Amino acid sequence: MQAVLFFRSGIVGALLILSGCNEPPPPPAAKTFSKSEAAAKFAGIKALHDQACRCRLAGRDATAIDRKLSALTAGLKVEEVVAPAIPVRHFGTCYPQLGAQACVSRYSLHHSFGGGDVCSMEQMDAIRNAFDSQGGDSEGAISPVKKKFAEMSAAAAKAVPQSACN
Repeated sequence: MQAVLFFRSGIVGALLILSGCNEPPPPPAAKTFSKSEAAAKFAGIKALHDQACRCRLAGRDATAIDRKLSALTAGLKVEEVVAPAIPVRHFGTCYPQLGAQACVSRYSLHHSFGGGDVCSMEQMDAIRNAFDSQGGDSEGAISPVKKKFAEMSAAAAKAVPQSACN
């Protein structure tokens, strides 16, 4: 009887030990960067982010740039902020390991206005001005907003060749 009890407690102990083997390993410690390393890494991220946006605005395929950007940001902690608004939504992405100001912004035309990305605060302001020209009336502003976005897209298409997006 004692042998059976000892055997059972041994099995239970072994199972408890083995059950800990399936635990995921703790996440690796966040990499720290010197100021100069962080600045250089963020400059690369910002350049790729901006180029990808210009490519999308121009109607170009930005997949290759997006892959490079993903590789460059792999392993970085990411904090995102979304500010929904009509006609343009703001998406902020920050990389706190690279510094308090290491953030990039993306501005996206609300889907009710046709969607699409604009790349700068100035472009966002131009879209908002087209919206405001109709007194903030969403229905009345659809045409002027789409027209302004089409102008921006056409200008980007002339300025950004597909080769700049590869």
